[in-house]
Amino acid sequence: MATTATGTTTAIVGALACQKNSFLKTFNTKVVSSYEFIPPPTAKDKQNKNNNKKKDVAVSKEFGVELEDTILFPEGGGQPYDKGTITLLPDNTKIIEVKSVLRDKLKAIHLVDELIEPGTQVRLNVDWGRRLDIMQQHTGQHLLSAVFDTYKLETLSWSMGETKDDINYIELPRKIDNDLVVEVKIKLIN
Repeated sequence: MATTATGTTTAIVGALACQKNSFLKTFNTKVVSSYEFIPPPTAKDKQNKNNNKKKDVAVSKEFGVELEDTILFPEGGGQPYDKGTITLLPDNTKIIEVKSVLRDKLKAIHLVDELIEPGTQVRLNVDWGRRLDIMQQHTGQHLLSAVFDTYKLETLSWSMGETKDDINYIELPRKIDNDLVVEVKIKLIN
């Protein structure tokens, strides 16, 4: 837990509701802060600035929302962020899409299209189909890494893509041959 400048206690990454119980589908919480989100510059942005290229693209505003706790997992460790919605309580009439969830040090920041007043009670709903898919792939990665460990092949890094067209991978310290691929498949099946 962390305490904000206003004295509100918030859960930190590593102790979020989504990390304590990954099967939660809805969760009531409170908005701690909400602000216009300005993403940090990317390497491409810096390169364009150095080349004096100007952007003529209109950018829609995004807002960062910090909650007391969350069931929406923030991106990190090779795992993509959860998607879901924020419903304003108590009337349930306003539903706001959560576009992504980022980590800012130990905070989970939910990116949305509008400002939400701090102190507002909200209900989070996780996109369960996406969450379940991510959980299954994440578990599969751990199993695959455990089998590779028996061959002294430590997982150096791994990444799970956000869409079916993205490349999912496990980085190993050396190339593996087809015979080893077959052995690993057999161990995973049995």
